[in-house]
Amino acid sequence: MGKRRTAKLAWLLKQGGDEATTAARSMMDKMVENGVADAHHFSLMLKLCTSSDEIRKVIDVAMLKAGVKPNVVTYSTLINMLRIEGDDEAAKKVVEEMKKAKVQPNKKTKIMMTI
Repeated sequence: MGKRRTAKLAWLLKQGGDEATTAARSMMDKMVENGVADAHHFSLMLKLCTSSDEIRKVIDVAMLKAGVKPNVVTYSTLINMLRIEGDDEAAKKVVEEMKKAKVQPNKKTKIMMTI
């Protein structure tokens, strides 16, 4: 059942548009409510975020409330957005935050930090 939920959420997000976005948010809310949302689901939902502030809110508020710890993809998404916004210092701080949380940067994260 978990793989089907993940596939459906990913499909909805890929469809785009207001209706699919609303359905994805509703599905995510239900998954959080039922305690089945994980870091992968949250990382999928980060695709809807348009700023690092929105991503940070998901990490610091929604994930914390759901009892879900950020993973390398979650942090890398935040780092990428910070780099897009031109805030390289904040991106470097996120890498340090990852290390403190015992989440090792992966190859993709390291590449983002060298560009």
